[in-house]
Amino acid sequence: NDFAFRCGQVRRVRLSDSSVETVAGCGARASWDGPALAAAFAFPYGLAWDPASDTLVLSEWDAHRIRRVCPTSGQVWTIAGSGERGWRDGTGATAAFNEPCLLAVGESGMLLVADSRNAAVRCVSFPDGPLPPLNSSQRARRDLRDRAHVATLAGSPYRPLSADRAPAPPRGPSRRDS
Repeated sequence: NDFAFRCGQVRRVRLSDSSVETVAGCGARASWDGPALAAAFAFPYGLAWDPASDTLVLSEWDAHRIRRVCPTSGQVWTIAGSGERGWRDGTGATAAFNEPCLLAVGESGMLLVADSRNAAVRCVSFPDGPLPPLNSSQRARRDLRDRAHVATLAGSPYRPLSADRAPAPPRGPSRRDS
């Protein structure tokens, strides 16, 4: 199986029989959690498969969030991101991203996020253990966002990465400023 985005929907492409089906997303350009086919995505960008939890993880460029799609339970939940553009580490509910794009899933379900406008690599981890199975309860949704922890691994909006991936030197006043 391969997964792809089309018009705010997550699609599963089965190469064996060339079939395509919608796994999540109603097609609206918004950011709603809930049942997979009623959920909405605001310009989904990055997509990664988490084999430990058997779920898809995706980034939303316009909503500044990291979301989780469970094809077996048919649920979509926000893992991290307040929905406001910014740069803030902390719990999943209070963390802020600025146009998150590419994702990678590491060991034990740790997520690496390329936070594009913050010029940073961010980590979303679950210190209490791996991601729990998704269900439709609001309590489970809150617990998931409360368990997630977001931390910056490299870069910042104040010291963007240079071409060699090392932090760029701070800018001093130019000759024009003096």
